[in-house]
Amino acid sequence: VKKYANFHAEMQHAFGEYIEDVETKRFPASEHSVEMDEKEWETLQKEIDRR
Repeated sequence: VKKYANFHAEMQHAFGEYIEDVETKRFPASEHSVEMDEKEWETLQKEIDRR
């Protein structure tokens, strides 16, 4: 079998960084969020409830 990438090692590294960021409270932070207008939020909620 031809091996193109070692996804197992890449995923372990990525999840390890994620866990460390969460445990040290570096993630989530304000720069990882977006603001939504209140009316837009209400419209979205109504659309979700409709489905």
